[in-house]
Amino acid sequence: KIVVAKERFSKAYRHPVLDERLTKQRCRAEARILEKCQIKAKLDVPSVIRMEAPVLYLEWIEGITVRDFIESMLSEETDSSRKACKYKTLLSVAKQIGTIIGTLHSFGMVHGDLTTSNMMIRQRTGIRLVLIDFGLSKNTESAEERAVDLYVLERALTSTHPSLPEGFYEETLLSSYAETAGTKHEATLTRLEQVRQRGRKRECFG
Repeated sequence: KIVVAKERFSKAYRHPVLDERLTKQRCRAEARILEKCQIKAKLDVPSVIRMEAPVLYLEWIEGITVRDFIESMLSEETDSSRKACKYKTLLSVAKQIGTIIGTLHSFGMVHGDLTTSNMMIRQRTGIRLVLIDFGLSKNTESAEERAVDLYVLERALTSTHPSLPEGFYEETLLSSYAETAGTKHEATLTRLEQVRQRGRKRECFG
């Protein structure tokens, strides 16, 4: 069985004893969140094979990143009937992304680095998304942190996939998110607008 060895490297600026302790803590925290995703939230994430801090051994996901999948769909030359089919496929991906993030947040977790490079489509499963790279993830009930999680994804989609079809994010992804995030979605989406405003101010004034 192929596994991925994910190693956390030491930070030269930290005291060696402190560095070792923090590295072990982060390894354990990531492993626990992955297990929580699988066991409690029933999300498709890489299985933890074993942990030997600073190395975490994870299941190898056979497939392609959502980033590559979207780009291949957008770059493909097609006629109008095929375009409609592609549009439908991309919106189904958006719906899945929204459902996954909504479920994650409803169980009191944030990912911390939501991009289409950190989502994969398993080979031979149709279009079944897997969330990967939980190195910045954490347990939290903060609406601010959930909003920032969504904002990071929003910015990543805008910069990486500027040609996404209309309705991909706001109408489909966020609607799907609201359906699965439970009672938390209203506070999160309200806070998301505040996070956006702060982001726009930074762009204007540096």
